[in-house]
Amino acid sequence: MLQRQQKTPLPKEPRSFLWLGLAGLLLLLAHGRWTIPLAAFLAPFFMIRFLRKKKPWPGLLIGATVYSGVCLLSLSGILPFRGVYYFFYVVVISCISFLPYMADRLLAPRLMGFPSIFIFPLAATSLEYINSLTGPFGYWGSQAYSQYGNLAFLQILSVTGLWGLSFMVTWFGPTANWIWENKSDWKKVRFGAGVYVLALASILLFGGARLVFGPPASKTVRVAAVMIPDPMAAKQNSAEVESLSRRLYRGEKLTDSELFLLRETYQEAQDYLFQQSEFEARAGAKIIFWAEGDADVLKQDEAALQERGRQLAIRYQIYLGMSIHTKNPEAYPLRQNKVVLAEPSGKISWEYHKRHMVPGTGEGFSIRPGNGKLLWTDTPYGRIAAVICFDQDFYDIIRQMGRTGIDILFVPSHDWKDIASIRAKMAVFRSIEQGFSLVRPTSGGISLAVDGMGRIAAAMNYFTTDNSSMSAFVPIKRTKTVYSKIGDVFAWICMLGFILLAGMGLRKKRSDR
Repeated sequence: MLQRQQKTPLPKEPRSFLWLGLAGLLLLLAHGRWTIPLAAFLAPFFMIRFLRKKKPWPGLLIGATVYSGVCLLSLSGILPFRGVYYFFYVVVISCISFLPYMADRLLAPRLMGFPSIFIFPLAATSLEYINSLTGPFGYWGSQAYSQYGNLAFLQILSVTGLWGLSFMVTWFGPTANWIWENKSDWKKVRFGAGVYVLALASILLFGGARLVFGPPASKTVRVAAVMIPDPMAAKQNSAEVESLSRRLYRGEKLTDSELFLLRETYQEAQDYLFQQSEFEARAGAKIIFWAEGDADVLKQDEAALQERGRQLAIRYQIYLGMSIHTKNPEAYPLRQNKVVLAEPSGKISWEYHKRHMVPGTGEGFSIRPGNGKLLWTDTPYGRIAAVICFDQDFYDIIRQMGRTGIDILFVPSHDWKDIASIRAKMAVFRSIEQGFSLVRPTSGGISLAVDGMGRIAAAMNYFTTDNSSMSAFVPIKRTKTVYSKIGDVFAWICMLGFILLAGMGLRKKRSDR
């Protein structure tokens, strides 16, 4: 009698690389150029599955290589580096970002059980926080940004900042993996699964309730963002004008005709900004800000530009935020990137200088940085302040916003096409964290106005419209948030939690893997 041939089980090796392939695909869609919110939840699960199927160090080496390759693709055009510098920088930050996976692979098997689930989210959240304090890009790269669009989910930002959202995203992967590994024993895993589901449901309920029952914006003010149009910007940045600017920086003397061309180009943009500002003032705007650096001017002509702004503010009784890019060939650094606020009385309230320069763009070599002190003015429309573009992503600036009770924050910015959507989304996170209305006049990107809960009042894409100004009504009083009072307490709890769990794991005998 013939015996029935038994099926040979599939080798584990091919299946582990299936997990790796799925992890790579989902990581490509979890951050960077292409972002699908669900992918950020799922990608860690498949990477953790792959690493658990491999011996620690070979698996980690393969995983880190795939992770770096994905980052090289997803960050292309977003980071302002090119060639070998781009490759080197991305590989370095990718290896650093992969450390939570290493911590999970080496420590979780030692802990076993429910506590092992928390190694990865605690490590990932702690690393993000450390990077935000020490890295050159501040809050860039956080897992939290992948969840833009789910406004109820984002309301947790008002309590924990980015860190609570990042924790929830990274908590899912190891929880799902634990359920997978113990699926035959539901009694064992249902507690861990239940805790995650309860936490997620509570956050969504809190966010929904906050949006529904939050204080209504009973009073608003009309604000406007003004930018120069693309053809005019192209003329300002033309090879001829840039060549003349560089010669000035080198201390060369320009001919009268060359100096006339430079001044004429700058004057054309200034005239347009004032023309559009007057149009918005006539339409009822009470606060008007220009996009970052749109008003190029030579140092010797800056006083006349500010005087013109003062007169416009007096005539229409408005607050005018002039974003000025001053070029001074007689001093070093050669340029100033600043916002000058003119009040309805004609008084110049303050000059805020950009503090944080974008690495890889050359700003750090030629622009005088500010001292980072937030400046504000109390107005009939609330307490208003301004920071410039990249400043919105750094701890030293952000913490001042909560302490000073800003009601409306203006963020004059200048982006490029590849980062336009990402930068606009990041700005919304700042408004929810601190509870202020945020207005972001942006050349080369997306201008927007949002309230203190992240609800968009107006948005305008520089690349898909012929308009060069945007107006909106925003609340004049901020929405109070827990995060503005307690700051990054949740991040510190995560770091403490990781240290405790890591210590427990290192003391235990290595488990069989």
